Amino acid sequence: MSSDESAADTNNSTSPTVPAADESHFENWRSKLINWSKSTEADHGNKNPLHFAKATDPSVSSLETRIAQLTASPEALVLGVGDDGKIIPLHSFTNAGGTIVNPSNKIIALSGISHDAKAFIVDVATAFGDHIRARAPKIADIIACNSIEEVNALESLRSDAGCAHLSGLCIPPPYLVEDILLLMNNSLDEEMAGAEVDSSKVLELVLTKAREFEAEHQNDVTYQGTGVESVTDLVRFLLSVKRGFVPKTVLQTDADDEVLQIYQQSQHQKYILPPLNDANRIRKLEERLNVFQSQSTQVNFALGKISEVLQTSNELSSKRIEISESKMEKEKDRTSKYHPSVINALTNLASIDGFEAPEAPADSALRILNCESHSKAELELVSQFKAMRLNVTFSQGTSKAIYDGKFVWSSPESPTCVSPFTIELAKPNSKSIHDRHMILSTLETHGKSMTPAEAEKSLKQSLTVPESFHELMDQGRVYVALLKILGGNENDVAHKVEEVFKSMDMNRSKVEALIARNVETGGHILYQIGLKVNNYLEYSHAVASPSEIPRSTLNFSSLREAIDSFTMIPILPTTFKQLTNEPADTDAEPKPGRKKKRNGNGAEGGKRKLVRNPEPVEEWQLKDGEKWEWFSGENCKDRPTWNGKCKMCHKFHMKDICFDDCPNGESHVPGSKVPADKKKAFTAWRAGKVQNS
Repeated sequence: MSSDESAADTNNSTSPTVPAADESHFENWRSKLINWSKSTEADHGNKNPLHFAKATDPSVSSLETRIAQLTASPEALVLGVGDDGKIIPLHSFTNAGGTIVNPSNKIIALSGISHDAKAFIVDVATAFGDHIRARAPKIADIIACNSIEEVNALESLRSDAGCAHLSGLCIPPPYLVEDILLLMNNSLDEEMAGAEVDSSKVLELVLTKAREFEAEHQNDVTYQGTGVESVTDLVRFLLSVKRGFVPKTVLQTDADDEVLQIYQQSQHQKYILPPLNDANRIRKLEERLNVFQSQSTQVNFALGKISEVLQTSNELSSKRIEISESKMEKEKDRTSKYHPSVINALTNLASIDGFEAPEAPADSALRILNCESHSKAELELVSQFKAMRLNVTFSQGTSKAIYDGKFVWSSPESPTCVSPFTIELAKPNSKSIHDRHMILSTLETHGKSMTPAEAEKSLKQSLTVPESFHELMDQGRVYVALLKILGGNENDVAHKVEEVFKSMDMNRSKVEALIARNVETGGHILYQIGLKVNNYLEYSHAVASPSEIPRSTLNFSSLREAIDSFTMIPILPTTFKQLTNEPADTDAEPKPGRKKKRNGNGAEGGKRKLVRNPEPVEEWQLKDGEKWEWFSGENCKDRPTWNGKCKMCHKFHMKDICFDDCPNGESHVPGSKVPADKKKAFTAWRAGKVQNS
């Protein structure tokens, strides 16, 4: 500190004398603080105003001494720092710590000057820390200034080690309290809890009032050093706040802090709230309360009538809305029209762990059942497959059976409805399934029903049997997708079936060998899987929980063992075999002079006999990645002719099997007996199909 500062600090080691609390009560804390600033005790402080600023100076006294001086003067107004260089009022300081039992300091103060000032915990570091240093103007320079402009024009403050210490708080002398509070609130009638004010305005006020106070008491020898020199530390504080060198005073609150709440309540009850023995004030409050109650009774009566009318109106509106929503929900929810066993079966199928059923069927299944018509249900089913990146086609009656809630086979001999044989990946040249449900939609929308032919056709189902490993895996993938649509993506049944197909993919060589040994192997595998799932669905219709279904129902260990041990013996029902017989090629020319009378399965009056190629041409066999669709249907009509009477049978030479009633049977010769020109032509035809595909 400079020599002129030391001269001004004479006798600054003692704290200012602050009066004891006045026992009277006030309308707000502003009135309480102003009342104290005009008291006889406060006037003693006005005669030695330098003591107030020095009470918080870290270069004069220790932290404990400064805390003790503040808490010993709860009536004093203390200036803290708010946001953006604003000054905030603090008062009623106390230390809830600093004892032997609780040695840590816990400084509590009230912030605000209205009737509801709040209690906060004051952060000691920002309020009392000695880390604030600034190069401040000299006292003589401040005293020599005649206006606020001259003070602002003094040497700029800048942070620098070794400069004067500043406090985060400052106490103005009592004669400035009323003017500072008026500046904060502009008038005595306003009750603003925050009451922040710009530090520049406070600085201008301090300089003006200090000179006025000195002029007023210049002839009174009891007032020593009451001019600008007595408020130089306050001026330095305000200049430092204005220029951003004093940090914001951190105030913390905690609704669960019992000590904090009790202190706030006790201070308000002691100084602000009316005492219990003030009969005159209580009587006035009771009179006001009676008037208010009388007026509020009339208002409440009117509001009650209005409320009754509104309540009745709201109840009627709510009932109308409920009836309307209930009607709409019933129209949307077709599940109520199904037999409970159907919904029960879907709910059990949706089980994730195979033991507990969910509250309702899977959303994907409900979207199908709740469609307005069969055509829309079929479109929804196809759309869900497409979402799984599967372009499928299914037999005519499959979507109708699902829409009608028929998930179980009519008998073990007829694997229809939800079956791995009634759905497959769409072939490139197959008719788009969208064409069919567009026709169905037209019939149902305009005709309100299907034509007799369409209705009969929709109830019949055909079966698709795989004849190669690729076809088997494709139909398995589609079947698993169907189970996920009906039971949800995570259902236990679909998961177990999917695991079976994964194990077959791992044992691909064995499965291919089994299919090569017997073409019915793929159909047998699908039949065994579909039969077990069908048994599960039959149980699901009757039981309340999947836990009641025997665990053996979905046990595929015997099927896996038959594949692993290469001991599988394909067995298919007789009716199933008849359904799998393929019709003869429609593109073949009938033999002249003969008309064959065929039965419903395409055979001549009896059963067809399977014929095999004993010496197949290896290069004509289907390779990995090739599909039979590339060489069948419309794609086979341009294959080479055999003898001018028929064409070369592509099934016999590429799949090594055919039937004895084939119109191209004359070409059923071993590969070693195929003429060289025919072999060359067929090889070129096959290569062209692969290239075009």
